[in-house]
Amino acid sequence: MNKHTAVLLGVSLESANRGVNALAIGSLSFIEHITGITNVAIIRLGKEDSISKIEVLLNGSTKDIVCYYVSKRTFIRSLWELATSRPQNKISKLIVNAEYIFNVNEGDSFSDIYGLKRFLICFGNSLLAILPKKRQVFLPQTIGPFSSLLGKFLSRWILKRVPQIYVRDEKGVEYLRGAGLNYKTHIDMAVFMEPKRVGITVPAGTIGINVNGLLYFNGYGEIKGKFDTYKELLYKIICSLLESDHNVLLIPHTYDAGQPIWEDDLVAIKDLAKTIGHSKLSYLDKNYDAQELKYIISQTEFFCGSRMHSCIAALSLSVPTIGLAYSYKFEGTFRMFEQSDYVMDIDNLQPSNIDSVVSKILSKISNSAVIKQSLIKNNIERNYTVVEQ
Repeated sequence: MNKHTAVLLGVSLESANRGVNALAIGSLSFIEHITGITNVAIIRLGKEDSISKIEVLLNGSTKDIVCYYVSKRTFIRSLWELATSRPQNKISKLIVNAEYIFNVNEGDSFSDIYGLKRFLICFGNSLLAILPKKRQVFLPQTIGPFSSLLGKFLSRWILKRVPQIYVRDEKGVEYLRGAGLNYKTHIDMAVFMEPKRVGITVPAGTIGINVNGLLYFNGYGEIKGKFDTYKELLYKIICSLLESDHNVLLIPHTYDAGQPIWEDDLVAIKDLAKTIGHSKLSYLDKNYDAQELKYIISQTEFFCGSRMHSCIAALSLSVPTIGLAYSYKFEGTFRMFEQSDYVMDIDNLQPSNIDSVVSKILSKISNSAVIKQSLIKNNIERNYTVVEQ
């Protein structure tokens, strides 16, 4: 293995969630840009040991990225080899020979709010770098919150041993500041994923809307019952746009057209489109990858998204965007684009407030030309391409 390599942890290129894939591709592009290293390996926990090559577009060139899926047994064995300074298997050797170790922790999984099991995977990933005393960089992500004593203890133990930590939102800043740890803020890595042209024509003046299947079906874990008004809100937004003679394109961002998943955006979109039934309402019904979706989103005149990374795809290409926010993560991201006024909090939105939200959205859409110029100016001035090495 070439010594001048980097290892990327806590990402996926094959998730049904295109936002997770966008994080990976943007990180790969960014790593190449700041280090000059083009040989980057992804290591990810899997059911069994396997290797796959995935084609992505990075900095204008198509490249095959090698992803090592590691079984629990091999993962634990690798940790032991690294702890005892006796690397034998492919994974421990990759880590030891890597010049850089980057970790994204799935963007928001360095927390115990999704359960300790998910956090312990992040803990194990960090150990891959800490045990052999390799320099690890936490690329921009959400850090915390932690509710369990074990989560709080393990997180601080890890963070004290990570020399470079970048966060993308105020919640992460608050947590690290409270813990007395050093950090820097930076934009989400998905910004650096370039769009890939695809053969689809989006009519001029089209409004793109991302429908979030998680919110639409409103039955998962902690959010269950919190978004009872989401369907009605989308219905009224879309109908109002159609009445104003807009073309509306519904865009899924977490989905599998062949084998729908439990929070599938496309399943939600089909249900919504069937309910409305209008000649100017259309939707994407094929599997497009994250880079292709970013291109399609870039062709819309205005975008309204409920998946944060669908909004990042639009904002990073200066498409005027409204975020229908179910999480504080939206606020931090939109603020970095100086677009905080375009975040609509829909957490526990009351039926009596739906018309007001729809009215605000329509008002902002009518001002899209001004918003676009502001985005273009900000994206040029901010130049989100440099993080101190």
